[in-house]
Amino acid sequence: MSLREHLLAAQSGQPAPPASSPTLQDIHSSYQTPTHHHIDPAIGGSPGQPVPLHEMEVDGSETRRGRRELSTSKRAAQNRAAQRAFRQRKEQYIQSLKDQVKEHQTLAQNYETIQKENFQLRQYIITLQARLLESHTELPPPPDSIDLSRGPPVIATSSAPTAHMASPMLESQLQAAAVAASNDQEQEDRKTIVKGAIC
Repeated sequence: MSLREHLLAAQSGQPAPPASSPTLQDIHSSYQTPTHHHIDPAIGGSPGQPVPLHEMEVDGSETRRGRRELSTSKRAAQNRAAQRAFRQRKEQYIQSLKDQVKEHQTLAQNYETIQKENFQLRQYIITLQARLLESHTELPPPPDSIDLSRGPPVIATSSAPTAHMASPMLESQLQAAAVAASNDQEQEDRKTIVKGAIC
């Protein structure tokens, strides 16, 4: 009953009819009737187009998958860079070892050459000493840093043992020959002296 009907009934002195109570059907229909006309469409969104739940899940899964792929590719790039740096360090270390081996080989060859020259010079000195003894020439003293009585150093070659064994034998033979030559010369001198005395 409207407000106007209440007023007319009050003026005429008639009792106002009782207001009808809302039925269950009216209450149910009022709950089902949407009241979106009071909400701004820009804020509330279009009432006729709700966002499906599965689309939201797909968007979330795609975002997570994109982040996972990005982190995986970044990790792979870091692994490749680390492997490349390790290979470079390994190659540099191997090259330094090769250079050291070449340097050691060169030093070994130089040392062997010096040993051979030293041995040849010692043999030459022994020969000169023998000839000086044969000619009764006084031998000059050797330098203080050289010991002629000591054998030559061992040369690290296949012919080193033979040369080392032959050197003392050759030296003793030369000394024996020099002593024999000296004795012969003394005997000849004595004979000459005796002949001069007889004459």
